[in-house]
Amino acid sequence: MKQAIPLAVLMVAFLTATNTIAQQLPRARITSIFPAGGQQGTTMEVTIAGGDLEEAKQLFFSHPGIKAVPKKDDNGKVVANQYAITIAKSVPVGIYDVQVGGGRFGITNVRAFAVGDLPEAKATAGTSADKAMEIKVGTTINGQAVARNYSFFKFTLKKGQRILVECQAPAIDSKMAPVLVIQNAGGLELERNRFGESLDFTADADGDYFTAVHDFTYGGGAEHMYRLTVSQRPYIDFIVPPVGKPGSNAQYTVYGRNLPSGQDSGLMLGGKQLQKKMVTINLPGDAAARVNIACSTPVGPMGAGFDGVDYRLPSAAGVSNPVRIHFAGDNVISEAGAANDQPESAQKLPVPCEYVGTFFPRRDRDWVTFDAKKDDVYWLEVVSERLGVPTNPYFRVERVTKNDKGEVKVSTVKEVQESPVNIGGATFNTTSVDPSFRLVVPEDGTYRVLLYDLYNSEAANSLYRFSIHREAPDFRLVAMPEGAVAIANQPVPMPTGFLRRGEVLPLKVMAFRRDGFNEPIALSITGLPNHITASKAVIASGQNSAYLMLKAKDDAPTWTGPIRLTGKSTVEGKPVTRAARNAGVSSIVYNSQTKRSNVRARLTSMLQLQVTSEEVIPVAFAPKENKVYELSRFGQLKIPFMVKHDSGFKSIDKKVKLFGHSVLSKFKDVTFAKNKDEATLDLNLNTYKLPEGEHVLYLRTQVKGKYSRVTKARTDATAAEQKKADAAAVEADKVAKAAAAELVALNKNKEVTTAEAKAAAKKKSDEAAAKKKTADTAKAAAAKKVKDLAAAAKPKDITATFYSMPFTVKVTAAPIDLEPVAAAQVKQGGKLELTVNLTRKYGFADPVTIGVALPKGTKGLSVSKLTIAKGQSTGKFTLTATDIATANDLALNLEATLKLQNQTIKVTQPLKLKVIEVKKETKK
Repeated sequence: MKQAIPLAVLMVAFLTATNTIAQQLPRARITSIFPAGGQQGTTMEVTIAGGDLEEAKQLFFSHPGIKAVPKKDDNGKVVANQYAITIAKSVPVGIYDVQVGGGRFGITNVRAFAVGDLPEAKATAGTSADKAMEIKVGTTINGQAVARNYSFFKFTLKKGQRILVECQAPAIDSKMAPVLVIQNAGGLELERNRFGESLDFTADADGDYFTAVHDFTYGGGAEHMYRLTVSQRPYIDFIVPPVGKPGSNAQYTVYGRNLPSGQDSGLMLGGKQLQKKMVTINLPGDAAARVNIACSTPVGPMGAGFDGVDYRLPSAAGVSNPVRIHFAGDNVISEAGAANDQPESAQKLPVPCEYVGTFFPRRDRDWVTFDAKKDDVYWLEVVSERLGVPTNPYFRVERVTKNDKGEVKVSTVKEVQESPVNIGGATFNTTSVDPSFRLVVPEDGTYRVLLYDLYNSEAANSLYRFSIHREAPDFRLVAMPEGAVAIANQPVPMPTGFLRRGEVLPLKVMAFRRDGFNEPIALSITGLPNHITASKAVIASGQNSAYLMLKAKDDAPTWTGPIRLTGKSTVEGKPVTRAARNAGVSSIVYNSQTKRSNVRARLTSMLQLQVTSEEVIPVAFAPKENKVYELSRFGQLKIPFMVKHDSGFKSIDKKVKLFGHSVLSKFKDVTFAKNKDEATLDLNLNTYKLPEGEHVLYLRTQVKGKYSRVTKARTDATAAEQKKADAAAVEADKVAKAAAAELVALNKNKEVTTAEAKAAAKKKSDEAAAKKKTADTAKAAAAKKVKDLAAAAKPKDITATFYSMPFTVKVTAAPIDLEPVAAAQVKQGGKLELTVNLTRKYGFADPVTIGVALPKGTKGLSVSKLTIAKGQSTGKFTLTATDIATANDLALNLEATLKLQNQTIKVTQPLKLKVIEVKKETKK
């Protein structure tokens, strides 16, 4: 194999992502753990890489069977960022989360840590075949890609032996995009895959073979770690059906390679023959399982709203890779063996159901048909891309009718293509091209659906689920910490669950709404200590996310612990509570050429917080009063704020933005002036038109200032240590000089000094000198520590994001309350004087016009004009009934009309009026 690297590849490597960290407030982050996994029942050592990990001393794993302790050197001192890990034999094969914590800058983001069932080793591979690392089939190798080169491994096979070469990289949060190659002993290339997929290889002769691995862009180093496995264990490409009913014990067909007792499937994938095997799988059916997702591999944003479990196929050669089985609410029906690629041969479906098919072979068209009753409501949804298949599904719904002559008439009800919805923004992008449609059946009859892939896939694993289910509104939640705002042309900052004293941390909670569910969802949190407070938060109707704000008190002690979020709502009239799934960003790769960050986020098994008492947030602002700020719509609300800022941020204006509702997206920045400890937020409700109701709002600012990584308390403590070391050195010097002088004196007085006295004096002098040397060394070390700390303590420019404590704004209908008017009566031909009372609120003093709205068809009633003057709260008007006034019990409306910021507001109160008929005398 040629080792020369093409210039084009070198250019790609040059242009590839970097991990430059913008000058933000420091937050601990982990960029790699190596090795990135281990075998069940073993103990191993790992090295952590990352940033701002000062004094970090704990590893937290998402499985209790994985434990870590800091590594110590021969002198018993802790070795920074190195740990001894023990993996219990009972830990299932899978990928788990790990975080680093306990340091000055909090708990890190999550990274993946894999647990396998095969023997493992660290890579010692060379960059050529003659320096290949020799391994046995059935081994996992933990390695790091070599920049601009290959790593070679050698193994021996028998003729006809079928092996799989797998390289885990993205699944373990690695930057590496693996390229795999197999060659024979003569250097002839036999297999290659450039897209990170496994190599399926069958030896054509006994002998030695080589596999080589490198990064697609020829990157390398600690963040390009991989787990290379050469084995004969089973590999599952896909499973049919990929969905099952909770609590069922049903048969599934597994398609893959090296399947125990597998049969030839007749299908090819990637040019390789697939086997198939029937298996029986018992899906959990308890209530918790129905709304859970149990996974042993990372789940990305696109699949975060599904429920289901992972399945692995066991074998003597090791357990297989996992395949996910989603939960279905209805019976599962597979695509029939007979052709259904023409409308006349559409497969008949009993609805509701989950139909499972494949977009295969190329240009495949699938037709299905079903009967439905008028006004029935069904949701029609395709799930394919969200199964991990690179497809772009489309479907068309048709109505099929026949006339009296038996002639078929087809009309299109709806053509449905992708309707991407992203509820997580750039950090947690949930966008999918899978289409869905709410069908309200227009008439009794037969309906037909055409399904196909706009990409015209030709892969045998191009599965899809076509769900035709009755409307069942529901929701799933995902929660994750929100990060700081990115600086222009800088990487997106890593979001972590870290709070300094006084800091406000937003937790973003996203709602995957199903089947038109649009009820508000009240959020709550458990697991918080007393020194962290949480705001109220509701995901409002029509919204799909909200922020729950956490604040560490100003005197918060250091603390680390897990938290749990839940959401309460009403589904079909019944109260329900759903636990939020946790999510986090595992890595951020910044491309300095495109100025873009590639954010990799996924579900996580834990959501942890850490508060540190050593760090205080440099800027904090909160409303002056802890109350609900109330005002009517169109009013102008002024909210006073208190502002705290340390010396590095005090002399800087702070432009703040207001958040908490979609109508505030165009909110104009408000400036909180420098050197001021108080500020006022002007919220003009006429401009932004917050709807009536309560809204939890918050402020955010991004400020450039000076920040020191070293606290004054640490500087003072180090200075005190130096003073103590200096005093100890002075005292040791004094003692040493006295002992030396005593020894000199004894040596001079030879006549009276015994040998024993001289020996004792010599020992005393030597010990004092040794103590002096130790004290001088300690003095020098203390001085160096002070000097180094002083250098580190020099404030540096940073641009940081700060959030306010949330506050509640209540918007009411009007700045007045119109008091109810008692029921009244008037005779035909009579008059009635009524008194109107109103209560003025929020300082509103302008005139109010009073009128009466009469029911349609009412005759003979008139109302005098009334304007309640500025500052007044009462007035009277006269209602006159003519002789021909409609005699009846009438439901009138008393209307108060006012102007506020050139907007008209109308307030009404019902007025019951009885018009009494007066009988007319007849002339004789």
